[in-house]
Amino acid sequence: MPIDVRVAVTPAARVQPFGDYLGAVVRGAIDAPAVIAVPVEAPGAAASAVPGPGAADLDAYLGAGAADVIACAELTGRAGEASQSVARLGSGVSRVVFLGMGDRSPGALRKAGAALAVRS
Repeated sequence: MPIDVRVAVTPAARVQPFGDYLGAVVRGAIDAPAVIAVPVEAPGAAASAVPGPGAADLDAYLGAGAADVIACAELTGRAGEASQSVARLGSGVSRVVFLGMGDRSPGALRKAGAALAVRS
């Protein structure tokens, strides 16, 4: 039996189509994804882990903002670390996975990808 899973990944910095995509889902122009992956960045200059690019576009659809979810789940941004929430997008609901990206090395990205696969 085939399984159809749609995953939306938040965009790279300075690219803003994610807000447009979410708007299209809310308007019913396209189906809501089963999973939305939000990168969680390890703290650099910040005191704690922070949501990656595009997460601000999702805040309006979450029960709490992305930064609040990350803080509540005590995420550190370590590669493969994850927490889940849900987002109401129009008449649909999507699972949101907050996913630690580590140092973004090939090994860290493989670990993050494997963690996302488990939750998809």
